[in-house]
Amino acid sequence: MAPTAGVNLHNSVKLIKQAGKEINALVAMIKNEINSAIEKDQLGCNAYTHGRGWSEESYLDDENYVCEFYSEVLPLQKTKRNRKEAQRYLIIQVSLDGEGMTHEEANNHEPLIHISLWDAPVDLNDGQYMSLLLEHFDGFSVQENVLLNWYPEVECWTEQSWTYSLILTSLNTPKDIQKKVINPIRNLMKTGDPLSARLDKLDGIVKYKLLREGVLQVL
Repeated sequence: MAPTAGVNLHNSVKLIKQAGKEINALVAMIKNEINSAIEKDQLGCNAYTHGRGWSEESYLDDENYVCEFYSEVLPLQKTKRNRKEAQRYLIIQVSLDGEGMTHEEANNHEPLIHISLWDAPVDLNDGQYMSLLLEHFDGFSVQENVLLNWYPEVECWTEQSWTYSLILTSLNTPKDIQKKVINPIRNLMKTGDPLSARLDKLDGIVKYKLLREGVLQVL
């Protein structure tokens, strides 16, 4: 006998709950690895945690029922002594639906994880989060189809602002996190260069095409 609509609904909720549990565990692992890298050698570029460290932001769908994306934000500074304000923000954003993952022209049906170093934290009220529709975030270029870069001419990480993205399901093991998150963050903060960071060689890297100003398509 075919399952009823109620059974299907219940199974869908169980699937979402299990996915959420696994995603939370993955993000916790990423945060721990970043914390360890900062504690060990400041990511190789004198990066220190600013203030109280990580904070979380989440965005629900229009019905306030399902989480479309959530992000973890780590403020950074280039000194041990606490500054009044952070110099940059390292952002891990998991996008399961909505503009952070797709739109009518995006050509993408996979959940994404965006890794960013920005000059401002996530601000939902101001639309300050990674989206594939970035019309209000003018001035970035897409380097080698893999790195969104607002200041490609700078090298010092305290002046950088960039994002790269991975297919969420390409991160499965601690080795994946080191290879696809920690090492690229290190190398980008040192050079700002996607080729030096070997982003184009990563399994699961998202390749973007800029259709027009602020509108991204996944290749």
